[in-house]
Amino acid sequence: MDYTYKIRNKPIATLTLGEKKFEIVDSAEPKNNGIYIIKNLKSIEVVEKKTDWLVTTLSFVVSIFTGGGPTGPFRNQAYLNIELSNKSLKIWLPEENLSSAKKIEQLLNENTLD
Repeated sequence: MDYTYKIRNKPIATLTLGEKKFEIVDSAEPKNNGIYIIKNLKSIEVVEKKTDWLVTTLSFVVSIFTGGGPTGPFRNQAYLNIELSNKSLKIWLPEENLSSAKKIEQLLNENTLD
């Protein structure tokens, strides 16, 4: 039996998990769409939002020389990173969808261990 999980609400992204395959539908990034074999999965990881210190530092230095402007920490958005044997997928995640993405990460990791 297949189960469908919502990865993101707007724009919608879902993952349907079957016994030997999974399907991704990502309306924001059509190149992620497809049906993939679970045994071809090398890794899956939720990369959480974090501060990009290089961009933050460069922005601060530039603001010193240009006379100001708003500065502050620049943050990279969270995403679900899926590495397959022949392809790499990155699905952007809003903060409210991290828990469902972590559940998908756990389920796919369990399936690849079988």
